[in-house]
Amino acid sequence: MTTKKAYRLDEPLLIEGEKQNSYSLLPQGTVLYYDKSWDEGHSTYHVYFNFKGEFKSTGVDDNSINPIWLRTVPAEELPKLLSEYPVSVEELTAILKAKRARKQDLVQILRDWKD
Repeated sequence: MTTKKAYRLDEPLLIEGEKQNSYSLLPQGTVLYYDKSWDEGHSTYHVYFNFKGEFKSTGVDDNSINPIWLRTVPAEELPKLLSEYPVSVEELTAILKAKRARKQDLVQILRDWKD
């Protein structure tokens, strides 16, 4: 078995959902295992999950891979993320630290926040 480079996330990453405005977060501390880089400018990683319970799924007819996209949270998307996704204080803190947010950035986020 070959050894893969592993990277532990310093901040949560957005998981792009199949629907518009569908947010999920891959938590800070998750380990990503490098697979390969592509000429198109992106890389692929493997993530391993433990699962407990009954798994409901739909069969796949071929061996094709249907990857999902991960990305960092851009500062300008923070207000939208906060209003549409239940972000925990820990997740928000990690995102803000990774973005090196300043007090004026936080003030703007609070101004844009919809109650």
